[in-house]
Amino acid sequence: MAADTQCSFQSFHSTVNCSNLDTFYPVNSFPTSLSTILLTESGLLFTKFTESFIICQSHLNELQEQNRLRKKSKCCGIPLHLSSHNLKNKKRSGKLKADRYLTSQQVEEISKKYGSVLPVGTPICTSCRGKIFRDSLSNSDVNQSVEVVPSRIEDPLQQQTESSDGFFLRPRPDHSYEYYENAHDSNVSSQETQQSQNSQASEASVANIDRLGKLNEFLQACNTSPVKKIREPLSDSSERTQRRYTEKANECLSLLLETMCPGEAKKHAKEFGVGAPVAKEKQTRGRVDDAKLEHFLDFITSSHVIKDLPLGEKTLTLSSGELIQTPYVIRCLAPATIVKQYSRICEEENFNAIGESTMYKILSECSAAVRKSVEGVDYYVAEAGEAFRELENIVNQIPMNNDGKETIENLLKAKHYLKTDYKMHVRTSSTIADHCFVHALSQTGSVFFEDQCPHDHIHQCPQCYQLEHTLSTILTKTADVGWDNPEAYLFKVEKSVNAIKELKSHILRTKVQDSARADITGNLKEGEMFLVADWAMKFLPRKFREGQTDWFGKRGINWHITVCATKKDGNFILDTYVHILDAQTPQDSQLTAVLIADTVKDMVNRKNINKVHIWSDNAGCYKSTFTIYALYQELPNLIKSYNFCEAQDGKGPCDRKASHIKAAIKRHVNEGNDVLNASAMKRAIDLQQKGKYRVKVVTPVIDADAEKIHVKPIPNISTLSNFEFSSDGLKVWRAYKVGPGKLIPWKNNAVTCLQLNVVHTWSSDVIPDILPPDDESEAHDESTQPAFKRRKTSDHVFNCSNDDCDRSFNTMTSLDNHLLLGNCNVHVEKKVVDRCKVMYNNKLQTINAITIQSDDLEKENTTDVPEERGWALKVKKPKVLFTEAQKQYLSEKFNIGKVTGNKEDPAKVSRDMPYILKDGQKRFTREHFLTTSQVASYFSRLALKDRRNDIQDQNDFTAASADKKLFGLKKKVLSHV
Repeated sequence: MAADTQCSFQSFHSTVNCSNLDTFYPVNSFPTSLSTILLTESGLLFTKFTESFIICQSHLNELQEQNRLRKKSKCCGIPLHLSSHNLKNKKRSGKLKADRYLTSQQVEEISKKYGSVLPVGTPICTSCRGKIFRDSLSNSDVNQSVEVVPSRIEDPLQQQTESSDGFFLRPRPDHSYEYYENAHDSNVSSQETQQSQNSQASEASVANIDRLGKLNEFLQACNTSPVKKIREPLSDSSERTQRRYTEKANECLSLLLETMCPGEAKKHAKEFGVGAPVAKEKQTRGRVDDAKLEHFLDFITSSHVIKDLPLGEKTLTLSSGELIQTPYVIRCLAPATIVKQYSRICEEENFNAIGESTMYKILSECSAAVRKSVEGVDYYVAEAGEAFRELENIVNQIPMNNDGKETIENLLKAKHYLKTDYKMHVRTSSTIADHCFVHALSQTGSVFFEDQCPHDHIHQCPQCYQLEHTLSTILTKTADVGWDNPEAYLFKVEKSVNAIKELKSHILRTKVQDSARADITGNLKEGEMFLVADWAMKFLPRKFREGQTDWFGKRGINWHITVCATKKDGNFILDTYVHILDAQTPQDSQLTAVLIADTVKDMVNRKNINKVHIWSDNAGCYKSTFTIYALYQELPNLIKSYNFCEAQDGKGPCDRKASHIKAAIKRHVNEGNDVLNASAMKRAIDLQQKGKYRVKVVTPVIDADAEKIHVKPIPNISTLSNFEFSSDGLKVWRAYKVGPGKLIPWKNNAVTCLQLNVVHTWSSDVIPDILPPDDESEAHDESTQPAFKRRKTSDHVFNCSNDDCDRSFNTMTSLDNHLLLGNCNVHVEKKVVDRCKVMYNNKLQTINAITIQSDDLEKENTTDVPEERGWALKVKKPKVLFTEAQKQYLSEKFNIGKVTGNKEDPAKVSRDMPYILKDGQKRFTREHFLTTSQVASYFSRLALKDRRNDIQDQNDFTAASADKKLFGLKKKVLSHV
C-alpha cells in the first residue's frame, strides 16, 4: 500500500493508534468470515461503500482480539433494548447464561428488523433467541451451530448466492444499502465525501448520516421546534437540561405514534380515558381436544387400571370453586406406567395422543389411591387378599361366558364389603346370623361360653349371602371342569375359600374385643388404671461414626414399654414406663410378669391406685398360665382384669411410644454420641425427652438352684380372651360378654417370680402426658346410624390410623387419646347419588360395578340355612401327623438346600406337591397336600435337629479327646513306676 494510505477504521476505533508505517490490507481480500467480523465489530455491514475499506495491522489485531474475548464471555451479550431479560430478578447484572453465538446471517436479520448491527459471535441466550427470531421468515434452525456466511452483496437484486456447503441461499434486501442510497440522492455533498476515502469525516458520515437533521425535518413538517444536539453526556447535564430533553423525547414519540396511527389517541381517551391503561382480559387457552381427553379418560377409568371397587368418596374442586363428589377409586398402576402404556396404545392405534405433561397433570388433578405393597400386615388380611387373587385367576380359566365376568364382579364386591362395611354391621343383637356376635361366638353345648339370643335369625344380609353364594358357585364350577389335575385346583379353591371365611371371623372377633377396651376406658374412674404392655423390637446399638466391621453381627438390646392411663378431673393422664435389660435374657413369661408388676407397684407408690386393668397382645409371654398366676400373686388386691386383643390386631400406644423413643435416640446419636449399651440408651432418652418417660435399667437375677414349681396349666388358654380376677378364683371367657364365664379356683397357683437387679433407676422428675378431651369441632356422634363425613379443615391435620374411622384432631395428644381409648367412629360407606357433568366423574360413574353397596343393613329374606352357632370362634387346629411319603419328600427338598446351598422356598414346595409324579402316578392326593406354613414349620424342625446333632457331635469329640489325653497321661505315669 502507498505511504499516504489511511486506515478506514480509525474513525470507529480511535483508541487504537495506527500510522503510515503499518501494513494495510483491503478488507475484501480477507476470507468472508473474517471480513464480516471486522465490519460488524465496527457496526457495519457489507455494502457498496464498505467493500473498498482498508484496514491496518493494528486495527486488524485489535478487532480480532476483541471478537475473541466476546466469544469467550458466558453471559448473553444482547443489548437491553433487544433482549428479554428480567431486570427485576437480576442474575449476572440482568443477563442470562448464553448457549449460542450470533452468526452473520442472524446479524443481518437483526439489522433488517431492528436497525442495529451486532458483532458476529455475540453470545445469546435461549430467551433472547426466542424473542428476536420468533417471526423470522427463514426456515433454517437458528439453534444450529453451523455458521452460514453470505457473500458480499454486489447488487441488492442479486437472486442467489452459493454457500460454502453447497446450499443456495436467497438473501433478503439490505435495508442499510437502501438507506445509504437515499442519503446519497438527498445530499450531493455528502455523496462526494462518502466517495472520498481521504477524509475521516466522510467515513463517519457513512455510519451516521445526519439522523438529527432528518429528525428535525420531521419535526418541522409537524410544526414543532427542532432538537439541538447535546454536547455532553446526558447524565452529566443539569437537571433542567435533562428534564427538557426528556419532555422533547416524549413529544417526538407522540408525534411519531400520531403519524403512524392517526386518531388512536383520541379514540383511546374516549374509550378508556386520557393516559389510562387498557385493562387486560385474562384468557385461558384450552389446547386439549375433547376427543383426545375423552380417549385418555377412557383408559385411566378402564378395568385395566382400576381393578377394585372404590373406597368412599373424594371431593374435587373446580376452578369456579364448585365441589363435586367422585368415587375414591384405587389405581393398580403408577402414573409413569399409565402414561407409558397409554402412549404405546396410541402408537398402535395411530391415535394422536395428548402431551405427557398434560397426562401427568390430569392424573394429579383427578387423583386416586395407588395400590402399594405393605409389609408386616395382618396375617388374616394377607391370606385373604391372596385368596381373592387366586380365585379370580381360577375363574378366568373356567369357561363361564358372561357368568365369569359377573362372578369376578361379585368377588370384588365381597372383598370391598369385608374391608369396609362388615365391621360396622356387627351388632350385639341382630336378626342376621352373620351380624349377631352373640350367636357367632357362642360355643354350642357349653354352659360357660354360650348365650341364647332373645330373637330368631330370620333375616339375611344381601352382601353376606352374595359372598357365600359366590364362593359356593366357584367351588361347584371348579369341580365340574375337566382339569388336567383336578385335585390341585380343588385344593387351591378350598384353601382360598377357607382363608376368606377366616378373615370374616377375624373381623367379627376384632370388633368384639375392641369393645372390651372401649368399655374399660369409657368407665374408668379416678383411682383406677388401664395398663397396656408390649415388648418393643430390639434396639441395635449405634455409633456416631460406625465402621463396616461394627455394623455387622450386632446383638440387640431388649426393652419393654408399658403405658399407664389414669383419670383426673375428667382428663386422661399417661405415664410411660421403659424397662431396658442390661443383659441378654429371654423375653419369657417370668420376666414379662415381673416387669408389669414392677410398673404397677411404682404407680401405686406415686398415685392412689386401687384397681388395675391390663391389656396386651396374644404373645406367649403374656397369654400364659405363669403370667396370670404371677400377676395375681404379686398384685393380689389390685389387678381386676386382663383382656387380650384379637390375634394379629395388637398395634397400640406402646408401638407409637417406641417410634418416638427411637427418633429421640437417633437425634442423640446425630449429636455426636454413641449408644452401645442399656446405660447409654437410658441417658439418650432422658436427655432428649427431658423426663417425659420413666426409664429403668435392670438385670434379672436367675437362681439356678431354685426348684422348679410345676403349675397346672389353664385349660385351652390359647382360645381364651378375657380374664377377671377375684378372691374366689379366675373367671375366663372365650369372647367378651358371651356366656357367664368359667370360674377357675385359686388352687396350687403359687409360682416363684424373678428378682430384678436395678442398674439405673428411673428419674424422679417425670412429667406425664395430659390428654384433653377430643378437640373435634363437632360433638362426636355415637349413633349407630350412618352419617356423612365432615369435610376436614386445615386445623384437623391428625387423622386416625384406622382406615374405617373418619375422625380427625387438632393435636397429636388428642390423637393419642383417641387411639388409646379405641373409640373409633366407623360409618357405613355412602352411596354416590350426585351425578356431575364433569367428564372424569362421569367416567368413574359408568365403570362396571362401580356403585357402592346400599346402606341397608338388613333385608327381609328368610334363609333356609343360617350360619351355625359359634361359627366365628377361633378353632384350635388339630395336630396333623405327616405320612412317610410327605416326610420323605420334604426331607429331599431340605437336603437340596444343605448340599447345594440354594434353599428351597416353602411356598414353591407347597405349589409343586400336586404335580409331583412317581412311577407315572401322582405322588400325593388332595388330602396329603401341605400348605406353605406346614412346609416351613417342618423345615424349621429339621434345621433345629441338625444344629442339635452338630452340638452333640462336638461334645462327643471333646469327650473323646479328653479321654485320649487322660489315657496317654496314665500310661506315661505307669511307665515310670
